[in-house]
Amino acid sequence: GTWSDHLPYRIDDAKGIQLYSIPRITFWRLTGLMCIGMALYKWQILQAARSRFFYWIMAILTGGIGLPAMILSARWSIHHNFSPAYEYGIGALLLYWASLPTALMWIALVMLLAKASRARWPQYVLACYGRMAFTNYIGQSIIATWIFYGYGLGWFGSISRVEQIGVVVAIWAFQLTLSPIWLRYFQFGPLEWIWRTGAYLKFQPILRCPDPEPPIEPDMIINWAKVVECYSPSGSTEA
Repeated sequence: GTWSDHLPYRIDDAKGIQLYSIPRITFWRLTGLMCIGMALYKWQILQAARSRFFYWIMAILTGGIGLPAMILSARWSIHHNFSPAYEYGIGALLLYWASLPTALMWIALVMLLAKASRARWPQYVLACYGRMAFTNYIGQSIIATWIFYGYGLGWFGSISRVEQIGVVVAIWAFQLTLSPIWLRYFQFGPLEWIWRTGAYLKFQPILRCPDPEPPIEPDMIINWAKVVECYSPSGSTEA
């Protein structure tokens, strides 16, 4: 159907999210995750300041717990033919708890990537992607709705789960390619620019000035581990 045909269903979904999911589930979960994130930052885990050995152990331990639980959850979902009654009931519990150690595993792997001296180009691409996080987040919803809804390609219910993974990878590849290209000519992503202009209540220049602020290059990525080491109490800041 058209966008107008989908609107009543989306309104009902929004009511359920705003009046039930957020106050009873999402608020408490996100608050707890924010506290965990602050603790990880305080422990200098998110700054890639720990040793590679630490992050490897962190990835192995958390992945050893989270990945088997995620796989088991997926198998159960397939067994129940992705029944909504199962997915939003018993099936959600295992996925709910498995997501935390799995997320910690990905954090450890990203920190290992940040510490890798030979991974400058992936670091550069991910840095550009992160600078456009708001645009890329909303962009995924726009692209996916165009692919699956009737006012776009209308692929909903017509492709398999494996083919859906291909769609996800294609969207990632598109955004990871576009982000560095966009930031070569603009200072912010389009939605970041709108948000920044609204926050400052002043029109913000979006075009990149070639001389004062050249685009980020791979060899300009900051090695946070060395920064923390240099400015730690035991380190030296003298030239």
